[in-house]
Amino acid sequence: MKSRSKIKPIRKVFFIENLNLLKRNLDYMSISELFEYVKEHYPENEELWVGSKKIIIRKILNFERNRMNEEET
Repeated sequence: MKSRSKIKPIRKVFFIENLNLLKRNLDYMSISELFEYVKEHYPENEELWVGSKKIIIRKILNFERNRMNEEET
């Protein structure tokens, strides 16, 4: 019998796959495309707009993870 802690809920696995896809898509964007994407999808979070491309991508992924965690609670 498997322990419950090792079984991931399907929703969480699906979300992680979406995060990986989002990261790949953001990686392929140019800096100007990334800036426009962030302004369009996260207009209320101006702190996501600042930094190098790598830092902006990390901020977006962290923001989305936090959003998912808030939805679970």
